[in-house]
Amino acid sequence: MHHSDHRNRRLAWAAALWLAAAGAVSAGRAEQAPGDADMEGELKFLEAERDTLVTASRTKERTDESIATSTVITQDQIRRMGARTLSDALRIVPGIGITQTEFGIGAIDVRGVRTSFSDKVLMLLNGHPLDQDMANPGSTWVYDDLAVDTIKRIEVVRGSASALYGANAMMAVINIITQDAKDTHGVRASAGYGNYDTQQYRLSAGQQFDNGEAVVHFNYRGTNGLPRNAGGTQRAVTGPESRYDLEWQLGYEGFKLDGRYIGKRLDPYVSPFDLNAVTQNSQYDNYFLRLSRDWTVREDLSLSTQLYYDSFDSSYTGTAGAGSRLNPLIASWGGGSNDSRTGGEVQANYRVSRNNSLIGGVALAREAYDNPSYRQTVPYNPDFNIKATSSDMSRTRWSVYLQDMWEVWHSLHLSLGARYDHYSDFGGTFNPRMGFNWEFVRDYSLKFSYGTAYRAPVLGEMDPYTNVLAIGNPNLDPEREQTFETGLVAHPLRGLTTQAVYFHSRIADMIDAVRYCPAPGACPKSEVFPNFKRYENQGTLVTDGVEWEGRYDFQGADHGSYLLANYTYQNPLLNGQTAPDVPHSRVNLIANWRFDRHWNGFANLLYNGAVAGDSSVSPASPDLGSYALLNLSVLNQGQLVNGLDMGLTVYNLLGKQYADPGDFSVPGRIFYGHMSLRF
Repeated sequence: MHHSDHRNRRLAWAAALWLAAAGAVSAGRAEQAPGDADMEGELKFLEAERDTLVTASRTKERTDESIATSTVITQDQIRRMGARTLSDALRIVPGIGITQTEFGIGAIDVRGVRTSFSDKVLMLLNGHPLDQDMANPGSTWVYDDLAVDTIKRIEVVRGSASALYGANAMMAVINIITQDAKDTHGVRASAGYGNYDTQQYRLSAGQQFDNGEAVVHFNYRGTNGLPRNAGGTQRAVTGPESRYDLEWQLGYEGFKLDGRYIGKRLDPYVSPFDLNAVTQNSQYDNYFLRLSRDWTVREDLSLSTQLYYDSFDSSYTGTAGAGSRLNPLIASWGGGSNDSRTGGEVQANYRVSRNNSLIGGVALAREAYDNPSYRQTVPYNPDFNIKATSSDMSRTRWSVYLQDMWEVWHSLHLSLGARYDHYSDFGGTFNPRMGFNWEFVRDYSLKFSYGTAYRAPVLGEMDPYTNVLAIGNPNLDPEREQTFETGLVAHPLRGLTTQAVYFHSRIADMIDAVRYCPAPGACPKSEVFPNFKRYENQGTLVTDGVEWEGRYDFQGADHGSYLLANYTYQNPLLNGQTAPDVPHSRVNLIANWRFDRHWNGFANLLYNGAVAGDSSVSPASPDLGSYALLNLSVLNQGQLVNGLDMGLTVYNLLGKQYADPGDFSVPGRIFYGHMSLRF
């Protein structure tokens, strides 16, 4: 047995003993500590935070009264579960799975729908859309491993939402809400360290003034990646990664200037071709600036206005060593683009009566795809070297939306809305949404919703000249989706909440790169690239299934402890066949125990069912078996020094060996220690 195995086993036993000791100390206390009354009040406040959301309707509402299926993850939950990144936190949400893609980034699959760029999930940061990459759809390139230390809450709304948010809001909307000056109020610092030289550091400073506020967050994350002898199929591993993350929020006399910059370098040892010989280095620089203000026109009418600028720059280089199947066919490649979006929006909130509210808005944006390029070097054959560059591309989009929210009587809430988006390159798309939430018996509610959604082709998918091996198609239409879902939410006992939801979605005109040859004999014939590919609207994906979740919150002396379980059954069919790379079943079992005002333990058992491989790629990906992972976290709050939190998290406690659909090696047992200090 290796020395590292002995060390990991000792650390695992230490974590278990730490948790057991904390429980013994707590059990021996007959009365609450003096500070428990304050802790009790804080826990009640955090529970109230979990019961409201703004993402489902763009206005604050109770989750029990919303027509949408949603999950709210609070800062307190994130801290107690020991999450390191956004992906860690999202794993506990029913209907959502996190895996690696063939590009070394995290994929978010929702209700059985999984794509390489998670482009059917819209991510928001404090309500601002993050789908800023015009070369590839989606936003997981830089946000899959976002550090969670400065996150106040995460709102996950599942189902169609293009009626409110436009493009990409198909399977889910994930709104990441960060701490403002009031939440920070002073200086906060944190540091974390784990296996594979994984390091995270955070420094925040915030202050409120008579006529304004200011807060700045800085995060750094770095890791050496997984060793090449890690578990999995061994065909590819993630290499070193580093990211710098700076966020700011400045307010003065009602105006607010906020934004975020992320610089990320990703060096995955990519590819199914040869683990030891193929490398790729990628650099992403992403930022946005937004100037906004809320105006009170009169007591029943308010306006929210904003102007913004988004920028996403990407560059990548790859090499194939002498031992690779790609060499001498291909020795090196590279490319990138500079993308931007400039726009503005005005939203009006009008309270028609005590029971009726209208939300409407107009938006305008210009998207630009600048300096796109692709190059490929083929040794020994200079005639086949490729260097493709394209002219800059741009388009404009204008949108108008309206939503009517009506409380017919105290137990029945109706919502009806629609949005029209018009693009200068492919035309318009209209997307309605309607639904109700009816508390037909006290503490028992029935909800139903129907909506349509779309994903617009990004400019990189429409550019026919940038990458001749994946040719863009200027005639692409948007992907279109229809979704309906119905569910029952119940509170049968004090502290117990349970809900069951049936969902059905149909996505047509799916955009994918399919084999294409511009002329007979014009395509390279090799085992690696049988021919060219071009983006086309082809294929239909239908998914339906059930989500169930139950949570019991303990009362009295054990307040703050809870048990949670959720189960998802999903049946995705792509062109009538079982969709690859997603399981039919997924289960989460969670126990959170507050031993006393200082100690907390968290355990999560995650089960993923078997997945079918993808025979449409070359070489075909294999079928993968089911697996279960046990994660354990222990948190100590303020026992040694007031304001000092210390945590230890063990991921994959039992060292389970499993394979990931992205074909990347997966980690074994991981230890991560974390410390946070509030000044």
